[in-house]
Amino acid sequence: QTSVGPRLAAGFGSLLTKAAEVIEEDPRRMPTAPRHVRINQSYGLKPELDEFAFDEKKLRARFKSPEKVPGRVRVRLYLVKAVCTFASNKGDPDPFVEIQLGRNDHMSYRNQAKVGTREPDLYMLEERDIVLPDDSKLEVKILDKDGAWYGDVTIGSTILDLEDRWHSKNWQRLNDRSEVPKESRPLSTRDEPGKNRGTIEMWVEMLDSQKATDCPAVPPVKPAEIELEVRMVIWDTKNVQPIHKKDYVNVQ
Repeated sequence: QTSVGPRLAAGFGSLLTKAAEVIEEDPRRMPTAPRHVRINQSYGLKPELDEFAFDEKKLRARFKSPEKVPGRVRVRLYLVKAVCTFASNKGDPDPFVEIQLGRNDHMSYRNQAKVGTREPDLYMLEERDIVLPDDSKLEVKILDKDGAWYGDVTIGSTILDLEDRWHSKNWQRLNDRSEVPKESRPLSTRDEPGKNRGTIEMWVEMLDSQKATDCPAVPPVKPAEIELEVRMVIWDTKNVQPIHKKDYVNVQ
């Protein structure tokens, strides 16, 4: 039970008394609750959403019209590299990539697994045509290729909502300028969603499929290795403690 302060209780009782007096004078003035309540304003969201969120015609025009969403959208997925913070009984994993794009496109690169590394270089491009919003889910998964005894083990995956990006004005502005930023996305599993199991460096582009031929994709290429000579100069030292009970330090 919850205790109510005397002032609040008195005020509430006075309100009920007045309501009873009104109903006694004219029973027809007793309020009745409407059977259906139509909401026409959102709470805690951007005000511009109210311009189309509660009007079916405006909502369809915003998210379903051919001017906003073409019949087919070309998705270009660029994968650069990954970092796997993953413990395995056999030592370093043999990571490979699996991609699930929308309802039907499943791609596995098990035959291209990287042997014995926690930092695999990927440098790959995949592009497919999808239909929005039906194929809006993109999942990129990193797995450890195992032997015949235990099967492949999921290191982690990351999931993107392509429809959300397509309707983002900020993202579209970058996409139209070919300035989509490279992302370092965390990897996790469904069993331990809050535990970081690594990262994957990647980015996604989307454009009208009919215009895709006018803007060909450029596959990511690993930079050429450069041999460098590093020189370090120490000018002075202070407070270096002697070792082995000697009164000097032989620094080499």
